[in-house]
Amino acid sequence: EILVARPLLSAAGTKTGIVYVSIDLQAFSELADRISGQDKRVLMVIERDTGTVLARSAASGLRLGASFPDEALLQAMRDRPSGGHVVGNLNGASEVFGFAPLPGAETSGAMVVVGAPRDHVLANVNRQTLRSFAFALAAVTVAICTAWLLGYLSQVRPARQLAKTAERIGE
Repeated sequence: EILVARPLLSAAGTKTGIVYVSIDLQAFSELADRISGQDKRVLMVIERDTGTVLARSAASGLRLGASFPDEALLQAMRDRPSGGHVVGNLNGASEVFGFAPLPGAETSGAMVVVGAPRDHVLANVNRQTLRSFAFALAAVTVAICTAWLLGYLSQVRPARQLAKTAERIGE
C-alpha cells in the first residue's frame, strides 16, 4: 500500500483537518492487467529512488517488490521527477517508456510507468517511411524514363532521320 496524506484547508487557508488515502497496490496491479491488455504494453508503479516495483501488469514479467532491471529508466526518473520518456530494455527487448509521478503521491517517489515495445511504437513510422521511399523511387523512375523518351524523340530520332536523308542524297 502507498499512503498519502494532505492537509485540508479552509477557504481562509487555515488547516482544518487532513485527508488520508491509501492505494492498494495489488488492486492496482489487477487494474494494470486490464488496461494494458494482451499487446505487450506494460503498466507499473516504481519507486524512483530504490527502483522497487510497487505494482505491475503481468506483461512486465517482474515480481512485486523486485528491483526494476533497467538503469536507464531509473536514472531518467531520478533526473526528471516531473515525468518524461526514455528508451530502455525490459526482458531483453527495447521498450519506449513514459513516466510521471503518481498523482497525489508526488513526494513518495512513486512513478507510474507505461511501456510499449519499440518496434510497435515505431511500426506506423516505419510503414510510412517505406511508402514514402517507394513513392520517391517511382517518381525518380518516371523522371528518368520521361527524360530518356524526350531525349530520344527530340534528339536521337531527328538525328537518325537526318542521317538517312543525307545517305539517300549521297547515293
